[in-house]
Amino acid sequence: MPTFEEAYYKIENKNIEIKDYVDKIHYEKIYCPECLTAPLHIVRKQNVFPYYASNSKQEHLEDCQHYEDYITKKNLNKLIESKNNEDEKRLEFLIDNNLQRAINLLIREETKRNNTVESFISNTTRNQLKASLNEYKYESIPRVSINRLLSKNGEFIDNYIIIWGNANVESKDYDRINSTTGKKFKIKKLIFRVKGNFKFSIQLSENQIKHYKKLPQNSMNNGFAVFGLVKSNKGFLELKILTTEHLQYL
Repeated sequence: MPTFEEAYYKIENKNIEIKDYVDKIHYEKIYCPECLTAPLHIVRKQNVFPYYASNSKQEHLEDCQHYEDYITKKNLNKLIESKNNEDEKRLEFLIDNNLQRAINLLIREETKRNNTVESFISNTTRNQLKASLNEYKYESIPRVSINRLLSKNGEFIDNYIIIWGNANVESKDYDRINSTTGKKFKIKKLIFRVKGNFKFSIQLSENQIKHYKKLPQNSMNNGFAVFGLVKSNKGFLELKILTTEHLQYL
């Protein structure tokens, strides 16, 4: 049964923490903070700090990370480090489908905001996803909204996760010199901000730059989903990606 530290309060369109929960106000009016669909309730047990929970995984939207069981950190790292062809296929299936589900949630938010009925998710994408599910077991990769990243960074550092949401994306190019060969090379840094506040950055190597064609030029309020390893560099969060294919824009 999924558990939560925050719940979405529909009436005021905001998340509430455990300490702010009031039975008379919030009872039967709180939902999953990601899919905004599955009803939550507060659980109070003796000698245990209160928490939110949903009744079952199936009450969440299929695109919500809480709909499926999570892949363990050990098994995810094992797939990433493996050179076995079948493990590589399994890893790409997991990453691609988890990224797509995050993008699907962003699309839902966008369609609701614009009062549109037609979904941008193509039938082809849906059919491919269902066909792939017959070959591999689907598992969720831990996912965090960019808005909650800094408040939760302690548990994400040195772990592979998916970061998703809407951000202003700034692109900067830098020249570097190889300390061994003395040759100059280029790097590109992508800086993700929300309302002007720095959240995290991604540094693309020269080789990754060559294979990346979807980079927005200082894009404003861009929907995105990205998979990578969270690192801390002098107090700033960096995301190290395996390939540029793991950074997708809406």
